[in-house]
Amino acid sequence: MKYTTLSIFTVLFMVSCGASGVVFLGDVVKTVDRPKQVDTLSGSPVILEGEYTGMMFAYDGMLLFESHLHRGGWLYLYDVETGKRIHAMCRIGQGPNEYMSVHFSGFERYSGETYFWILDAVRNRVKLVNKRCEAIRDIDVSSFRSVNSMGGVGMVHILNDSLLFTYVRSVQISHNKFSAPSYHIFNYKLGETVKIFTLYSDYEVSTNTNLWLPEFYLSSPPGAVKPDRSKIALMRTHLRRLDFIDLVSGKLTSVKMRDSPDLNLISSGGYIHFYFRGIQSDERYIFVVEVLDRRFLGINVFDWEGNFVRILRFYENKDESIFAFDPVRKILYSKDLSERIIAYDLNFLYE
Repeated sequence: MKYTTLSIFTVLFMVSCGASGVVFLGDVVKTVDRPKQVDTLSGSPVILEGEYTGMMFAYDGMLLFESHLHRGGWLYLYDVETGKRIHAMCRIGQGPNEYMSVHFSGFERYSGETYFWILDAVRNRVKLVNKRCEAIRDIDVSSFRSVNSMGGVGMVHILNDSLLFTYVRSVQISHNKFSAPSYHIFNYKLGETVKIFTLYSDYEVSTNTNLWLPEFYLSSPPGAVKPDRSKIALMRTHLRRLDFIDLVSGKLTSVKMRDSPDLNLISSGGYIHFYFRGIQSDERYIFVVEVLDRRFLGINVFDWEGNFVRILRFYENKDESIFAFDPVRKILYSKDLSERIIAYDLNFLYE
């Protein structure tokens, strides 16, 4: 699943808040220690033809790159084994078969073929497309935008043939009071919200706070969805914690590392650091990229019960890297600023 790039916010901010703090509203807060199991891995280089800039995603021997810098389309698809480009997808433009913006939202397998979920946020549509970017499903989500008075549709995960899961940004209630971000299950056929998950309480900030800053404490890039669509894991980039939403039972669980900042950071004021940079998953594990601001520390491996299983590190320096995990072949890929791609075989985790 795609996550939003946060590098533009890597400067440190000082936020001072009022007396009204933030409270986790879920069922359980679990504190975990760093595991003793640390694996240091070496990988193999991957050579692809042509340009392959931008965000990177992986599935069953394919690598997909999303970037506005591509000339032929928003998405470039490659075959890892041959290194050949398969397709340039979703042509850039304003015509009927062109896109002003595309955000990749996930892979789907139907009848042995691989398809791609994309979000056309400008037109408020979610589409399931083939390798030529021809839509086999086209979902109008403008009714969700209208119901929730949103400026646009953000993170979207399709749960089944009528329900989607998405993120609603924080709302400024008054001059210095904010609602926490919420998560909605929306019936796109009926145009109705089915369920709202609110994980954190509303909070106040002092009058001299830059009002666009507070949301970033609780903001979450696109989460990791368990393949059976029963759970979603959301990472809190600045708080070094994972939040789990059980979509079946409705149970909300927060897992924080023992050295994580406390929630009073939001109400008492403090520097914003970047601790988590990306999240990937399959049916068994969740892989969270841990950083300290811009410096890569490792890949934290959790299971779907929130247990911190092990840490993966690499012989190669992975600072400034983008990671993608192939859940079918169990291969982790990294790409650095020089466009060097390294593949790490994680099949040993499943033995």
